[in-house]
Amino acid sequence: QKTPNTPNDDGGPKCAEVWFNELRLSNMNEDGGYAATGKVDLQLADIGTVKVSGSMHTAGYGNIDQKINQRYRDNFSQFDVSANINAGKFTPQNWGVQLPVFAGYSQTISNPIYDPYDLDIKIIDKVKGYTGAQKDSVKKIAQDFTSIKSVNFQNVRIAPVNNKHKDPWDLQNFDLSYSFTQTNKHNSLIANDQLDEHHASIGYTYGLKAKSIEPFKKLIPQKRKYYQLIRDINFNLMPSNFTFRNNLNRTIGETEIRNIDDGPYKIAPNFFKFFTWNRTYNLRWDLTKSLSFDYSANNNSRIDEPYGRLDTKAKKDTFWNNVYKLGRNTNYTQSLNANYNVPVSKFPLLDWTTLRGSYAATYTWTSASLLAKKLGNIVGNTQNKQINGELNFTQLYNKNKYLKILNSPKKAVNNKNKASSKTTTSNVQSDKNRKEDKDPMGLKASRPKNDEQVVSNTKNAAGEKIDGKPEETEPSKDKSNKDRATLNGNPNAKITTALKKDKSATDTTKKAIIIPTKKALIAAKKAFEIKKPKVKKEFNPSSGVRVLTGILLMVKRASFSYSENMSTTLPGYMDSTQVIGINSNNTTNVGLPFAFGFQPNRLWLEGKGKDNVLSRDSLFNAPFQQSFMQNFDMTVNTEPFKDFKIDFNLKKIFNKAHSELFKDTLGGGNDYIHLNPYETGGFNISYIAINTLFQKKGGDNLTDAFKDFENNRKVISERLGIINPYTNNLN
Repeated sequence: QKTPNTPNDDGGPKCAEVWFNELRLSNMNEDGGYAATGKVDLQLADIGTVKVSGSMHTAGYGNIDQKINQRYRDNFSQFDVSANINAGKFTPQNWGVQLPVFAGYSQTISNPIYDPYDLDIKIIDKVKGYTGAQKDSVKKIAQDFTSIKSVNFQNVRIAPVNNKHKDPWDLQNFDLSYSFTQTNKHNSLIANDQLDEHHASIGYTYGLKAKSIEPFKKLIPQKRKYYQLIRDINFNLMPSNFTFRNNLNRTIGETEIRNIDDGPYKIAPNFFKFFTWNRTYNLRWDLTKSLSFDYSANNNSRIDEPYGRLDTKAKKDTFWNNVYKLGRNTNYTQSLNANYNVPVSKFPLLDWTTLRGSYAATYTWTSASLLAKKLGNIVGNTQNKQINGELNFTQLYNKNKYLKILNSPKKAVNNKNKASSKTTTSNVQSDKNRKEDKDPMGLKASRPKNDEQVVSNTKNAAGEKIDGKPEETEPSKDKSNKDRATLNGNPNAKITTALKKDKSATDTTKKAIIIPTKKALIAAKKAFEIKKPKVKKEFNPSSGVRVLTGILLMVKRASFSYSENMSTTLPGYMDSTQVIGINSNNTTNVGLPFAFGFQPNRLWLEGKGKDNVLSRDSLFNAPFQQSFMQNFDMTVNTEPFKDFKIDFNLKKIFNKAHSELFKDTLGGGNDYIHLNPYETGGFNISYIAINTLFQKKGGDNLTDAFKDFENNRKVISERLGIINPYTNNLN
């Protein structure tokens, strides 16, 4: 009946049918279940391994501490089979084939006890009125199924055998990898969910151990120190290493949602596709032993596919045409690093210094979105220049022998050894004096042990002794002094007689057996006499001299580093990339200098606007940006006294950044203008504040240093106001 509280009631009779479930609890379902698990691992010698594992449980199974409603309500089964085989073992060993293969399959099935749509009805009760095919269909819809299939070939290659020399075209330089994974799912909400993943990779690596060419190494001897720079000139005509790699990743997903209300329509499947192609290049070239270059580039591209399955010829042709074009470039990066060790060590006067310079540049190109192609791409670069040096003053001081002694620790003097040395020298001198008293002429020391020894050891042409008495090699002790005197008095007498009797003696033999003359005996005496050792007086400075020298030479080492970092970001660039990040078919591109670190100026930017390679879209609002940073760092190590070290550090940092909106305001012609220029910067330097550290504060509680700072602010403001066109001469 219609009332103010029920204005929509028409007042007519009402009829309703209401069902009530019987909520009476009669008994607990205490049916139990069971579970099992197993695993088998097989080792196939050195060929590979095979693994099999599985597990299952039935409805009603649970832990002893679980309640009834916490136990499983499904019949679950799962198994996993995998094999890891080294298929290269099936090929001859001298081929060097390495072919690792992995294959696996896993499956998980969960059959619920209750219907997922009617949660209070069991599946077994629901399918009682269905035939065989219908019964299987209902069970499959309620089933939660997952399977994974995978095949993997990782790092397939031919390994070098017996360290054989590799040529650039050898298969040993290549390696291949491929993996495929397919995942299938279906449950009560998803009719089909299939995901295919393909990963393929091909790489090439070649390293060349080439010897450097040194044209002057054999022409200039090594001892010519001042020509070492020319002697060590070298160069290498071939790169040291080259690497190239392709990585292809393709993911295809198809998902079909189940129509759970049994309507007359079917929900169309959704597709997910992602196909990328990454190419990487690396090159290292040691042009000389001191100069090396490293170049690397990475190109990311995407291969666009038609939507849906590739089930028509037109779709397949479109797909393969995009593959042949190497895809659509989305990102490109490259870097160049050059290092040079300045050969200052080749100069003897500068071998205590080292100097190293480096140059690094990067270049990036980022593609615009397909939804905003008119806004253009983004290109940018960076440049880094750095110099590192080191001065080893200790090595410089040691070039002087006196300074080297002053820098080295003082030698400890051993008094016992010093006294022993004096005694030994005294004994040697006494022995010499005694010998000189017995033989003041020095004849015994200047001639052989016996003159007859020379005669008896002299042979004729027939190999016989001249005097016929080879066994008398030295005089007997009872030989009379008269014979010795006769021989000494006329040394040529006996020899001359023997030579006259022996006609077979040659002139060479006669010359060889001539007895030394008096002058020769005197010279022999000087050679055999014991000389008094000359004691060289060593330079042994006092402790005071060492302390004073240590203060004067307290600088031991100094090192410095100077670097400049610059970067540029240019949005709205309409050109593409082909070789080394630029389009060689377009002469108005950013150019190779920009690709290798060149920092453009205002005229260069305006020139690109005139070349029509920048975006003219009215919605373009990305700023052009540049930055610069200068860094200087120096450290000096001093040691005025032993184990007392002082380090001095000097740092200077300067940076600035510029940004502006460079765009075409009218959409045609040469209407690019510079809008909203904005610059920021910073300066940081180390200093010594001893002079102003202890300044007294005035009546206003301020120091003179702070007042100078306040006055200088006005000076700087006036300088900036002169170059700022927006101040109208107002400071």
